[in-house]
Amino acid sequence: MISTKEIITLIILFILGIVILVTFFARKLRDIKREHYDLWRTEKNSLIFYDDTAHTFPFDQIIGITFSRRRKMLGIWEGTLIVHAKDQESTAIIFDGSSYFKRKVTVTPKRTIDYIIDELIDELRKHGISYEILK
Repeated sequence: MISTKEIITLIILFILGIVILVTFFARKLRDIKREHYDLWRTEKNSLIFYDDTAHTFPFDQIIGITFSRRRKMLGIWEGTLIVHAKDQESTAIIFDGSSYFKRKVTVTPKRTIDYIIDELIDELRKHGISYEILK
């Protein structure tokens, strides 16, 4: 016969297992949500940009990237990057501070847009891709 002490131990272990599983899946879900806001990623000699869909450009096909930023409203800014690639139409991608903060934001200051552009420029320099920043 199982004693009361053993039953309590089993219940505690069961609850502990559930807590560990919930924590694991909550972290995975948080990471998936954070990836949702990624503006770009590098994989296998390609630069992938995300807006509503993924746009993949092999590094050797990218001619250059043009950046610009504009004020949407008082204090709210958005950035635009245009990818110029060989044998493909130029692709314009609009972004805001959500890609920096990894969550939905409604107000993006100019310095955040500048920081996002600087991060991407650092990545472009690593791969020898030319860029231009429009004022």
